[in-house]
Amino acid sequence: TICIPVADFHTLNRVVCVGTPLTINNFTYRGNPTSYSWEVSDGASNTLTSTQATPSFTFTSPGIYNVKLTVSNSAGSSTQTKNAYLKVTANSPEVTTNGYSDNFENSPLASGTWFAVNENNLGWKETTSAFVSGSKSLKIDNRTADSLSTYYLYSPSFDFTQIPDPTIKFKYAYL
Repeated sequence: TICIPVADFHTLNRVVCVGTPLTINNFTYRGNPTSYSWEVSDGASNTLTSTQATPSFTFTSPGIYNVKLTVSNSAGSSTQTKNAYLKVTANSPEVTTNGYSDNFENSPLASGTWFAVNENNLGWKETTSAFVSGSKSLKIDNRTADSLSTYYLYSPSFDFTQIPDPTIKFKYAYL
């Protein structure tokens, strides 16, 4: 019996600079696909496609990208879509001023200023339940997060070349 393949994929690097190739690993299981259709899109005007099993993409525009894989064989097809899966950054720093502060009022995850790698949506989230200034912060709910997972939070990129003694400070709490 030929089984319908189940589309799945992963890449170790979820943040990449414009012009840097990125390979997305195919982890399709249960059936042997005979065709692959990849679509990597920022939801606006930048869409990359491939029909390779394990493609490599080189991005020309910064942004937050969704990745969609459709696999098929004679038994059928399946699709896996991971929204906000990749962040492509410009080759220049996003913050060049001496002094940066963020109170997270401007929805930094939704806007792409900050980028969270949250498998199963259990990691970093914006919240109004705790804050230092303003009315928002970022949090991981330690009661529902998977204790065996690692959740990554990427800040904007900074240029520290003109700062003789750079310092980074965070305010945090634990409940």
